[in-house]
Amino acid sequence: MNPSKPATIPWAYALGELGLALPTHVVGSFLIFFYTDQVGLAAAWVALARSINAVWDTINDPLFGYLSDRTRHSRGRRWPWLRFGLPLYVLSSLPLWWVPQGLEGFGLFIYFLVFLFLFEALASLVYLNFNALFPALYTNEDSRVRVNALRRAAGLLGLLAATSLSPLLYTHLGFGGMSLIWAGLAGLCLGGFFTHLREPGWTPPPAYAGFWLNLRDTLKNPDFRLMLLAVALTQTALGLLMLGFPFFARYVLELPGAQIGMVYGGIFGVALGSALAWPVITHKLGAKRGWQMAMGLFVLALLPLWQVGSLDWMLVLAVPLGFAVSGVVVLQDVVLAQVIDRDATRTGLRREGAFYGTAAVLVRFSGVMQNLTFASLTPLFGYVSGTQPGPEPEAAFRFLMAGPPVLAMLLSTLVVHFIRFGPTESQ
Repeated sequence: MNPSKPATIPWAYALGELGLALPTHVVGSFLIFFYTDQVGLAAAWVALARSINAVWDTINDPLFGYLSDRTRHSRGRRWPWLRFGLPLYVLSSLPLWWVPQGLEGFGLFIYFLVFLFLFEALASLVYLNFNALFPALYTNEDSRVRVNALRRAAGLLGLLAATSLSPLLYTHLGFGGMSLIWAGLAGLCLGGFFTHLREPGWTPPPAYAGFWLNLRDTLKNPDFRLMLLAVALTQTALGLLMLGFPFFARYVLELPGAQIGMVYGGIFGVALGSALAWPVITHKLGAKRGWQMAMGLFVLALLPLWQVGSLDWMLVLAVPLGFAVSGVVVLQDVVLAQVIDRDATRTGLRREGAFYGTAAVLVRFSGVMQNLTFASLTPLFGYVSGTQPGPEPEAAFRFLMAGPPVLAMLLSTLVVHFIRFGPTESQ
């Protein structure tokens, strides 16, 4: 294999990101809204189900990473996991939206928990193996930033489509019809990616450490510990942004359902358009400083949400907010890849699966923080569900959008300052 050419061409890798993004962002943006405001499951039950699932994810993410790193296959370590995981991931997204009529209370909670559990486990499996390909396929900072900008632009296209078109789809076709359309498109994209997947050659080490020893060794890395904290904080902020917008649009902006997509479309349309600007910025500042710059802009763009009360002003804020979101998601993988490079230089092992698996635990932990923040709206503001919004739903969702996310991103900016970078390989 020619080392100057990546094993998987960038557009195919980006197509895989698009396919993964569609079910993920539909679930991340509208599932809580669907179950609380449309189906009537109490916010506390939703938070409990997601928290139970997050506990399981703290085990399965590093376990999947460990097993993936140990896999021996003629097509590559990640290939067999993706072959079986990708179609199951797409299919598992459907039952979440097809809730049997008459389910309520504890029965509805169990249904939500079981299918959320299945979907999230398969999402963990495929995302881990997909992400673990990145540091091995592209091996220096410039190429990583360029490829990841293309990849994240594709992901943002999926995010833009899922968030801006879903309200229109579920308004006319119902949530079940919406889910069929997104699952079909995701399957087409992931099929295109997988047929072009070519992993680089890999020589397995003569011996492997056990699961717990391997996990402990990755956590000994001080830069990785800082990276984990930064990831948890940034994902908490981004997750609350995604979770909160349908509620913000309804209770603060007072938009009808189909127009919620205009808010998402403004933010993520800007994010998509600006994704390819970050390689230029990073070439001048470096990945670390560029990432911190994006975080700072994110904070500045969220603060006005304490006062904004119209769609026009929200669309004005979409410009800096979309630009910031783009930088945060493009550069996170580049920073993590450099941390993995430092570990490989120190140990002689390429164990991307272990690092991404452990990092995914902190992403899941951010989900717990999102759940607790959402559940806190009941004691703080009286919000229970769409049928019991409490006396201050507007204040509740201003707080959700411009309170905890701002604090999380400020802390992440500080943490990233202490991460060290080492040299990466040249292509």
